[in-house]
Amino acid sequence: MNVKIFSFFLLTVFSLLGCKNEKPLSCDDVNFSLSITKTDVTQNPANGTITATASGGEGFTYTIGSTTNSTGKFENLPAGTYTVVGRNSIGCSKSQLIVIDSNIPGDPCTNNSITINATSTPATPCVAGNGTINISAGGSTGFTYNLNGGAFQNSNVFGNLAVGTYNITVKDVNGCSKTQQVSIAVAPAGPNFTNVKNIIKSNCGGCHLNGGSSGGVNYDNDCSIVNGWNKINEECVIRSSMPPSGPLSSNLKAQITAWVNAGHRYSD
Repeated sequence: MNVKIFSFFLLTVFSLLGCKNEKPLSCDDVNFSLSITKTDVTQNPANGTITATASGGEGFTYTIGSTTNSTGKFENLPAGTYTVVGRNSIGCSKSQLIVIDSNIPGDPCTNNSITINATSTPATPCVAGNGTINISAGGSTGFTYNLNGGAFQNSNVFGNLAVGTYNITVKDVNGCSKTQQVSIAVAPAGPNFTNVKNIIKSNCGGCHLNGGSSGGVNYDNDCSIVNGWNKINEECVIRSSMPPSGPLSSNLKAQITAWVNAGHRYSD
């Protein structure tokens, strides 16, 4: 059989059989979403319920604490705050906070009136967490506070926190509680660091950015610039061997030196 005819025959067979190189689905492709409904507690023993429904993909599972199921229905729940996590078969997930209230006559937590006002300070990248959350509560008395389900404490301040979203819970003297999410943002970069980052973006793109790692060095991440301060100073200022296109101008070298002398941190 002629080689060209045989090749065409194979390609036709493979096409009919569906043999093709398809890109695996990503979470962006399926547009994963999660919706939650609940019913409050109206009797003892507790009869609160949470129903979670996900869309985008298939093979959904739902988790509250250590309990996971494929139905999304959780029953006989006491009053409190719950974090519901939904996932699909390719690992896309979302979480949502839901509060089940008590509507039992005579229960001190019925129509819980606790209010939370939480403020946060940003955290600086490339160092141990230094963000803080400060909580102000009202509507009751005798408050204690916890973070992400940890132990309750008397202090309304949580420190040494990294960038991220946290669940804070306030509990009053009657044991009634309320939970709220608070985010710690990224602190703004300092002017000296910003100058150095711009120098790298303008002069090192072919070797050390966008995945490039010439000599094992990549500067796509801000912290890689902070951690590489000595090499940047050595190669660009002291030896003037970088970038390969030619030494930096005296002005750009002075900007690197200013950052190094200030402490070569993200915040400088």
